[in-house]
Amino acid sequence: MDYSFVEDSDSTTLQIFGEIKEKSQFPDVREKMQAGKTLYIDLSGVSSINSLGIKLWNEWVGSISCVDQIVFRDVPPCIILQMDMVDQFLPKGARISSFMVPYYCGTCDREFNVLFENQKDVAVEEGQVVIKRDVQSLCETGRCDVSEDIHTKKYFRFLLK
Repeated sequence: MDYSFVEDSDSTTLQIFGEIKEKSQFPDVREKMQAGKTLYIDLSGVSSINSLGIKLWNEWVGSISCVDQIVFRDVPPCIILQMDMVDQFLPKGARISSFMVPYYCGTCDREFNVLFENQKDVAVEEGQVVIKRDVQSLCETGRCDVSEDIHTKKYFRFLLK
């Protein structure tokens, strides 16, 4: 696992890349954060996480809970699945602004991920997850049989926490 920081006046972005596993070392973000700054954690480069990586992640998440505002973005399916299964996988009060949803096109026999923006493409309404995005237009040909390549109620469970 690798990481990098991008800083500006009102926020810090932590970008994480690669596999989160037993030898992963997470950064001490407390040094980078000032009162009132938002910490964005971009997970678009994460390819997988194993059980020892989950343990290290949980320890790290506990250490960053002192940060006022934490926003996760571009969260890949491997992390979404952990959010759904592991209690306290996210720091309390953290938000998820965007995440990937796996799709499958039966016509093209193609799997692909689609970036969803929370509240724009999917939302929780009256305790139910509602997909607002037109999924049929997602495949390249436009004449395809596109569907979520997940168990929808289980995959979006993190939105209900």
